Amino acid sequence: AQALRRVVEKINLMPRKLHNWKSAYEIHYGASVALIT
Repeated sequence: AQALRRVVEKINLMPRKLHNWKSAYEIHYGASVALIT
């Protein structure tokens, strides 16, 4: 979970890549769901 949070934090620190934020968030969401289940 901490590793995923670090990824999210890195994404939050990249305003230049805001257009890729949605895709990155979807990947993160899918990864966390996979880890939970």
